[in-house]
Amino acid sequence: MKVNMLVHGSGPDGAVKPGSEVVVSDSHGEELIAGGYAEEVPEPEPEEPAAEEAPEPEADESPEGADAEPVADEPAEVTAEPEPQKKTTRRRRTAKKSA
Repeated sequence: MKVNMLVHGSGPDGAVKPGSEVVVSDSHGEELIAGGYAEEVPEPEPEEPAAEEAPEPEADESPEGADAEPVADEPAEVTAEPEPQKKTTRRRRTAKKSA
């Protein structure tokens, strides 16, 4: 299930900002929606192919060759990944030497 976060959220997999679309399990998504932390993103309806599409070339007619993999029409699903945090080092205070 894909949800749109309404508030900041964090967990073992990282942190998400309000407005981020994330993919979660159905049960977790229902809990987030019921608590008011997220809203469901409707799944896009699959488009029906146009009636006048050109037929796909057969394997021996394709310019790539017979062992070329087909290209997906839709982009891969993107999930929100947390940004890596920079580690900072602190300066230690040194004791002042008295003269």
